[in-house]
Amino acid sequence: MSLRFYRFAKVVCNVVCKLWFKLEYYGMENLPTDRGYILVGNHQSYWDPVMMGLKLDTTLTFMANEKLFHKPVLAPVIRGLGAFPVNLKKPDMTAIRTAKKVVKEGKVLALFPEGTRSHDGKLLKFKGGVIYIASVTGEDVVPVCITYQNGGKFRSRILIRYGRVIPNHEVLEGKKKDTESMRLAAAKLQDVVQQLQDENLAVMGQ
Repeated sequence: MSLRFYRFAKVVCNVVCKLWFKLEYYGMENLPTDRGYILVGNHQSYWDPVMMGLKLDTTLTFMANEKLFHKPVLAPVIRGLGAFPVNLKKPDMTAIRTAKKVVKEGKVLALFPEGTRSHDGKLLKFKGGVIYIASVTGEDVVPVCITYQNGGKFRSRILIRYGRVIPNHEVLEGKKKDTESMRLAAAKLQDVVQQLQDENLAVMGQ
């Protein structure tokens, strides 16, 4: 990551987002300021990484689909912003080690457990890999939900809501790290993000 580029990009995005959208942040008090953690959110738009990290004082590092790193224009940009690749088709221990290093350095690791963007705003099924990453890093999880009004058109409202910290020991609830346990834990985490989504929709009157 180029820290200078990250800070520059953050300033630019801050200006653009304030001009284009009506941003509303909720639950900022839930974000730890003294340690690294894992930020887990829904995924609807390419704007999501920006929205998630815009108000954070620390840097935000993303685990992103390795396919994005083969795009000539996009690849250097996302690398400069601190993203690192992960192979979604098979266990990627290199990505796991990088994820562990990120949070141990006191940074924030951002994950989108749906694995791809939802085109209708409804949450897609969370994959169990997010639970495995949480278990091997040993760090707490903070859920976040981003809700777009009118698909994120000009001057539309966007609500970003952070939930309470989920202590790491609550993520798997002491269960073994087998496939079924991780699937069930991911489903519970999805329920938490869904609750945040419901709160956002209530504020929007939807």
